[in-house]
Amino acid sequence: MQEKPLYRVSNDNQLLIKFPGESKYEPVKGEFKIDYKNRLIYQIREPEKWRRRYDVPGKIVFEGEWGLSPNYDLVLKLAKREWRRKSLTLKGVILDAEKDFLSFKIRSRPSEGITRVTYLRLRGVWHSDRFNRIIFEVRKREKPDVLIFRNAWQLAKNKEIIYIYEKLKTREKHTLTFRGYWELSDKNRLTYVIEKSKESRFDFRVNLQTPNLYPARGKIKYRIGIGLKKRRKEKLIVLAGTWKFSRELGLTFEMDYGKDRIKRFIFSSRLSLKGRDKLIFSLHTRDNQPLGISITFRRDELAHKDYEYFLRLKKKGRDVTIKFGGKIRF
Repeated sequence: MQEKPLYRVSNDNQLLIKFPGESKYEPVKGEFKIDYKNRLIYQIREPEKWRRRYDVPGKIVFEGEWGLSPNYDLVLKLAKREWRRKSLTLKGVILDAEKDFLSFKIRSRPSEGITRVTYLRLRGVWHSDRFNRIIFEVRKREKPDVLIFRNAWQLAKNKEIIYIYEKLKTREKHTLTFRGYWELSDKNRLTYVIEKSKESRFDFRVNLQTPNLYPARGKIKYRIGIGLKKRRKEKLIVLAGTWKFSRELGLTFEMDYGKDRIKRFIFSSRLSLKGRDKLIFSLHTRDNQPLGISITFRRDELAHKDYEYFLRLKKKGRDVTIKFGGKIRF
């Protein structure tokens, strides 16, 4: 069986090859790419005469399993034994998260005095795992590769999710911003939908802290744990907004994400009375699942005509379900 070359990646992201019978690795001119199948490609830029001499194709296709190193570099664990190496590591920086991509920037030095910047994009979806950590699933034909972001994420002032990571050697900090909006998806689940994506979303396991709400306060609070048990961090998520009522949309909770980006939650509600001057709405999801949240309106917190409207609804039956609508404006 013919012996195969050995491959590795230098610290400046140059592909190095050690050919059979040679004593050391040699740099090969070219550049890394990622194709539509999420495979790592090295496009060789050496002359045809050089390629014929070493029997090297115009491009080398590396297949395997993608992952993140502790330094937040891209690692490809090679699948084929003939590569004669377990993995290849590309050193660089993860850029802001796109809706269905993970973008990674690397720098290489193809020749003396020249620096090349290359942008690599892995196709996939952003999700959360059962420990409420952010993960990126790289699309594959059989099953996805999972890149785990092990630190606890945070909330920005505009309620968007941000993730901060640090490079080990340089101590440089980088921030990923996930642009999207929140949804009340279940009693013990809170969802963050990535803007303009059909699949990327975070479904977090949470505990409701404020089951009984009053419109003047305008806050819904959830307790969440992020990470494995030994490194688990507890956080309080506060969704601040405004309760509004209209005949067209019903009762809505409106959140302002800044720059004229408004989201109104969509849910249904069951109405009950408490005494003569209080209306209690038990909130449900669009699928009519209880959220464990109730909001109490006093008579003086609603316009007289609106209060009378709800009273008339209640008089029609013991258990009144009101369907509410909403919309997003970005």
